[in-house]
Amino acid sequence: MKKIFVSFLVTICFFGITTAQNSELLKAVTKNYILGKVEPAKQEMDKIMQNPSSLNDPELLIWSLTLDAEVINNPELSTKYPNLINGWLDKFKNYEKLDPTLAQISSPAINWKPLGLMYDKFYNDGRVAYGDKKWEEAYKSFDQSAHLAKLIMKKDLRKNGGALDTFAILMAGYSAQNAQLVKEAVKYYSFAVDRGYGGANDLDMYKYLLIGYIELKDKADFDKYLALTKAKYPNENFDDFEIEFISKNMNIDEKLEYYKTEDASGNLSANAYTTLADAFIAYRKVDDGTNPEKTKKIMSMAIDAFQKAFNKNNNGLAAYNAGILLYNDFTDLDDMYRDNLREMQSINSNKPVEKDPKKRAAVEAKVKEQLEPIKKANAELEVKILAAADQAVIWLEKTEQALKAKEDKNRVEETSYKNTVKNLGQLFEYKREKSKSKDPKSYDAFDAKSKFYFGIFDKL
Repeated sequence: MKKIFVSFLVTICFFGITTAQNSELLKAVTKNYILGKVEPAKQEMDKIMQNPSSLNDPELLIWSLTLDAEVINNPELSTKYPNLINGWLDKFKNYEKLDPTLAQISSPAINWKPLGLMYDKFYNDGRVAYGDKKWEEAYKSFDQSAHLAKLIMKKDLRKNGGALDTFAILMAGYSAQNAQLVKEAVKYYSFAVDRGYGGANDLDMYKYLLIGYIELKDKADFDKYLALTKAKYPNENFDDFEIEFISKNMNIDEKLEYYKTEDASGNLSANAYTTLADAFIAYRKVDDGTNPEKTKKIMSMAIDAFQKAFNKNNNGLAAYNAGILLYNDFTDLDDMYRDNLREMQSINSNKPVEKDPKKRAAVEAKVKEQLEPIKKANAELEVKILAAADQAVIWLEKTEQALKAKEDKNRVEETSYKNTVKNLGQLFEYKREKSKSKDPKSYDAFDAKSKFYFGIFDKL
């Protein structure tokens, strides 16, 4: 790997960067260093750094960092100072704050040397840990190397236009992913993607970015990188990622709002429609019954979503789900109608028997008063029941056609087909009875349809 640092030049350059005050302080340090005596130079530097004010002097701090880097990278000296590496990067970050223009480290005498030494050290330590599958340890080293790599790119120290350092950045991402450090992995992968990195062999990295932002519940970044991923890999399908984000990270109200917005814009796939419909149906399990109008609205949107899913991919199960929800509406309304009939029967059965004509008339008047609102309610219900039956028939017949045409039906589809023809038989039976004595032609047609579907059911 190409090193980025340049060795110290000559003695005059070394002294040239010091201030008058620091020149005296650093005299023993520079003397030893020039003679190649790294450890004595470090020991003198450590004495200087014992003064707390030295930690706020960028010139002194960069010399301390430089000598520490030399020791850390010296095979013999590093064993005498095994913990020196642990705080190096934090000290370097403090230096960056004190010297934002990086005047000291970029001076001719230093010429970025500690940066190059420690970049290589952190990176190579990361490679060893990665090879041993010590993922968190590898991430720690690559993360430190990557911090320095970003500075190298920013300053274009490799003279390559500040090109992405794929070594440090991607290895930090890989090791974080293997260590299941999601936040850290997406930090580095997104850094690479933002700089245009990615080819045919990097699809998994882009997918992991999406998975990561799903887990982090970060919709803004999920949407950003979903768009970038779709643009980078136009022949791939990423609907499942969008569906998973919806399923895991949106409450029912957010899903309703998302549905309305995305449906209106035409952005929803068949899978997305089905997922949202399933989520709307699942709401019934947590519905506390305090807002029946909201529940009714949600179920209506579930039907709408299943219908639109079917219209996109002709999936018989989507039509079946829409048809069954409509059939359930029909049976619920019919149950209400029958409950009202029983209530009217009870009122008539329990009315007092009066022989006196006047009292009997009063009883009849009271009974009539009780029955009228129930009769009115049933008249309104009958209209709704017939409308629900008609809608259920439409979607169950779509189901019957779609599933009948599928040769390799699975067990769910087989069961759904059987239920479909049975329910169609019952619906046409109901419509037949309602047309009895009113419309003989419709009666015969409904009777034929009912027998047709029951005939299929009996053969299954």
